[in-house]
Amino acid sequence: MRFFKNMVLGFVFLAPFVLQAQDTLRAETPEDDRAVILKTLEEYLEAGQAKNYDRVLDFIHPTLFKAAPREALLEHFQAMDRDTQDFTTDFGEGTILKMSDIFEEDGNKYILMDYNFEMLMHFKNLETAANYLDLYKKFYGAEQVTFDAATSTIKVVTKKSMYGIFEPGFDTWKFIENNENQAFLLESIVPKTVIEKIKNQKK
Repeated sequence: MRFFKNMVLGFVFLAPFVLQAQDTLRAETPEDDRAVILKTLEEYLEAGQAKNYDRVLDFIHPTLFKAAPREALLEHFQAMDRDTQDFTTDFGEGTILKMSDIFEEDGNKYILMDYNFEMLMHFKNLETAANYLDLYKKFYGAEQVTFDAATSTIKVVTKKSMYGIFEPGFDTWKFIENNENQAFLLESIVPKTVIEKIKNQKK
């Protein structure tokens, strides 16, 4: 259950900020590739806002479904949607801080994108807020999450990153969060040589 929640958190809270890219921090990514990636993220956003979870899963790399079957994830999305009746969510402005170069290996394309965002979750009661607080601290990092007991509000201000992957046979770019909770999946999707190239580019 916790694995499902970690995956779903990574999918859902990507959406509100993906269109706010900082021009001054672009890598040497070809403009047409960059435009396609941003357009794909826009479609991801629209699917999330419409709660079209089946469509949201179209943007997830299929390797993740080996660990968590698509049908099970879809059911968990829907269950989480029912749970969110206990709180409302507000998003501040988010920004794509940087897009790496696109690296190709064995016919596949890879890109890493750094981003930040702010999220406020207003809960109807303290008990529900407490249940989510521990999950958010583990997913985003305790230092990135604060809790206002007087208003039952959790605030997340964080910087994260995600990989975009395009493989032959895909009809769209696929995404996976770059976090420790999914490290074993990430290593099976993004070659170590690509990860090292991106790390070296960041130096």
